[in-house]
Parts: sequence; structure tokens; C-alpha cells
Amino acid sequence: MYPYLTEGIGEDILPENCDMSVIDQIVKVTDKDAALMTRRLARLEGLFVGWSCGSAVQGGLAYARAHLKPDDLMVIILPDHGTRYLGKVYNDQWMQTHNFLDEGTMLTAAQILALKGTHRPLLSLHPDQNLGEAIALMRQEDVTQLPVVADGQVVGALTETRALNAILDDPSQKEAPLSRIMSDPFPFVLPSTRLEVISKLINKENPAVLVQGEAGQVDIITKYDLISALAR
Repeated sequence: MYPYLTEGIGEDILPENCDMSVIDQIVKVTDKDAALMTRRLARLEGLFVGWSCGSAVQGGLAYARAHLKPDDLMVIILPDHGTRYLGKVYNDQWMQTHNFLDEGTMLTAAQILALKGTHRPLLSLHPDQNLGEAIALMRQEDVTQLPVVADGQVVGALTETRALNAILDDPSQKEAPLSRIMSDPFPFVLPSTRLEVISKLINKENPAVLVQGEAGQVDIITKYDLISALAR
């Protein structure tokens, strides 16, 4: 037994409740294989899980290939969520620093936008629109945040959280103009901005960034887009 970078199960201790007599076999999994499997689970299976979950699946697959038949059933418990690892296994720069990724795999804002598939014009709101109209548009377009634009300039932003809090504070604010409710604009990045920079800008308070294209067009990268790209 020796320590790993993998958190939790990587500790160099054996807790008192670990009964080795009931363990039939131990499968060794490297930190790199565990991290890559964690990202693969998000990309291919839609499972946004933690690093040790990647270890469990990597080890389980190794055991299955060696010992199980096609009709056998295996249960693998994945107890951890991936949110705490956005700055680690889901961050290309961190992965590269630990020699888990090649430099060529690090994405830019332009590449993240390309991964979104079909391009459509940026949806936006106007500061004179009222909150009720904004909520209706967000519901219709199935989005959780929108920039607020006036005279071709981004002047603010509205998120579903801010809209909800405004209505909970005062239901009559559904008729209030967005100029009284909107937050500061989402930050802008260049198409060449690396994923690791974008991942630091997107957080609980700021769920998106705007990308200023060379031709002047503006696109948006949301938290969902970032997670999809990080888990590629």
C-alpha cells in the first residue's frame, strides 16, 4: 500500500473498519488511468463523478476482462460527484501538469464553441424588457442565463437564480424592467482563450462567459458547455 494523488482512497492509511479478510482481490489502478476514466465516464456515459469513481470503474473493468463472462453482473458503486474536481481531473492544465494529458488536447474557447454543434445567433434581452418577459423567453428557449444588450453593447446579465430571488423578494417585480434587476455582464474572453482560464471564470455566481469573435460576433459558453468540454 502506498499513497496516490487520488483523493480519499489515495490516503496512505488503513481505517480501523477496513476488514481485509473479506476482500478477495485488490486491483491496482494508476492515478492517470483513474483520471482519464473519470473524464471518459462524463463524456460517454453522462456520469459527472469524482476521481475515485474513475478508479473504481477502471479497476472493475480490469477485473471483468480477466474473470467475468458476458452474462455475469457486476455492481460498481460511484459515491462521489464531480463538482469538487473541476479544478483537477476536469481541468486540462492540471491534467497536463501531472503528465496525464498531452498539450494538444487542451481546448480553446473557439474549440468549445465548435463542440456545441449547430450555431445559432446569441439570444439576448433588453434592459427595458420586464422580468416576466425575460422568464418567458428563458423558459421558451430552455436556457438558464441570458446577456442583456442595449445599442449593440452587453450591459448586464440575467440568470434564473437572480430572477427567482427577485420574485421571491417581491412578486410584483415581474413587471419591473431588467435594468433594475440584472447583474453585471458576463466576462468576455477571446476565441484563443484556453479552457483552464475559462474554467476559473465560470463559477456559482458567474455561470457563463461571452466570446468575442474576430468578425465582431458574440457567442456564449455556459457552465454546461464547459462541463461537456472538460469531460470530452
